[in-house]
Amino acid sequence: MLDSIRDVAAILFLEDNLGLLREKYLNLALSGNPPDPKFWDTLENNVMKDLKLQFFNPRIRKLIKSENDTTSDDEDFNNHSQKLIEFAVIKNHKRLQEIPHVGHPDYFVD
Repeated sequence: MLDSIRDVAAILFLEDNLGLLREKYLNLALSGNPPDPKFWDTLENNVMKDLKLQFFNPRIRKLIKSENDTTSDDEDFNNHSQKLIEFAVIKNHKRLQEIPHVGHPDYFVD
């Protein structure tokens, strides 16, 4: 039960942090400073790393499983219960990136 709560908290963390990335991207674009072409890849990877560090680590496993749990961080992450919701959050994030906005590089007119 506690691992399910942890997994839901991780999804909320993911959604919140991807939202912050979209906000940062729009702020850069609207200020006239187009983001680096690797903006999304780099920062989305950082969000996933942060999620794994925050929620899928030995300290958390000791709290929600047992002192003697030998699951690795990667195994714990790969076995979490909210994969479908995680997929939906990421898919939604990608769809929101496609919405044109003022300063969108695909709509520049010289």
